[in-house]
Amino acid sequence: KNTNLSWTNKHIPDDLSGINFSKADLSETEFKGNYVADADFSGANLDNSVLIEVGLQNCNFQNSSLCRADLSDSFCGQSNFKRADLSFANFSDAEIWNADFDNARLYGAIFDRAEGEYLSAISADFSKARFINTDLHNANLSGSNLNYTVFVETNLEGAIMEGAKVYGSSVWAVNNEGANQKGLI
Repeated sequence: KNTNLSWTNKHIPDDLSGINFSKADLSETEFKGNYVADADFSGANLDNSVLIEVGLQNCNFQNSSLCRADLSDSFCGQSNFKRADLSFANFSDAEIWNADFDNARLYGAIFDRAEGEYLSAISADFSKARFINTDLHNANLSGSNLNYTVFVETNLEGAIMEGAKVYGSSVWAVNNEGANQKGLI
């Protein structure tokens, strides 16, 4: 445990593109500043890992666990997080546009100042998540659990929220122009 890959930069290049970490136990690993695009993390355990300022575009995190992982300032565009457990993960200042969070668990996750336009999060569990000054325009949140979620100064312009559960959510200064809010529960 407590694996810190930053010291290995003398032996492993900063660019780990395409590496296969599927089903690996990488809990508490630090990838700070590495470039890990197109990597396969499917089924991996990345609980409590530090992925700050990491290039993670086009990565596969399907069915992986990233509970309490810190992905702040990371670039996760077009990555696959389907059915991943991202409970209490930190996506502050991250770029997550076009990412796929369908059926993912994001309970208590933080998305402050994240850029998530066009992301897909169909039937995802965002209960108790926090979105402050977040860009989610044209995101698909249909059928998602947004119960007790906080939205402050969030851009939901053109977002699809059809059938989403919003009980107890706190919403302040949100742009929801053109958002599909049909059948909110």
